[in-house]
Amino acid sequence: MRPILALALLACASSACGDDDADSADAASPPDAADPADAGGSADAACPKVWTVSMRDASASASISNGALMLSDTDTPQGSAVEVVRAGITGDFDLTFAFSGWTAAGSGAFFQAGIGEDITVQTRFVVAGIGTFPIVGVGAAEQPDDGDPAGNLQATAAVTGSVRYRRTGSTLIATAMTADATAEITLTDFSEDPLKTGVQIGSNNGTLSGVTSVDITGFTISGGGTTVTDDTFDCDSLIAP
Repeated sequence: MRPILALALLACASSACGDDDADSADAASPPDAADPADAGGSADAACPKVWTVSMRDASASASISNGALMLSDTDTPQGSAVEVVRAGITGDFDLTFAFSGWTAAGSGAFFQAGIGEDITVQTRFVVAGIGTFPIVGVGAAEQPDDGDPAGNLQATAAVTGSVRYRRTGSTLIATAMTADATAEITLTDFSEDPLKTGVQIGSNNGTLSGVTSVDITGFTISGGGTTVTDDTFDCDSLIAP
């Protein structure tokens, strides 16, 4: 079973990747702490830029406002429309992306969070999220899909939930959950290090007419080394290209 698009999520790890459509993003974003007009202190100390944005579609946007990282695309093409990525995770960890306001343009639209090798061309990664396949459901899967473990897809009527990844030793548990459904897989041989994680929206059923969007309302992590920390999205932590 392949409930989530087999896509090279997290393909960019440097700020040189992609185009984050700065005009539209800046219009929706809260003041950048680097702006001299903003009150209070050092830009880097107040709001470190830690998330790399890669735009794969001209109509896509990624911005931070009102305590949320907002991803959106109109007339979403096949594949990933926009990706937001963070690198530097090592060892054991427990991380969660909380999401709300999932909107799908049609069958095949998806939001997913992923984790995988911190390299440009990944050979292995794990994804979990929500999409229309064609039912609306939460799912979790390993990519490439070798069937061990098999992907998991569960129907949901909700548009709010979370994606969680937990690793102890070489055991990784990936969970996508809403109030009425949980999809989970466990890998017992996931020892890749270091790792990167991120979120994306897109389509796995050709171009979709209409809006596909989601709000990421928080990112939390325990363990994973000292590089990656929580983000409440109360300031603009996106890296400008």
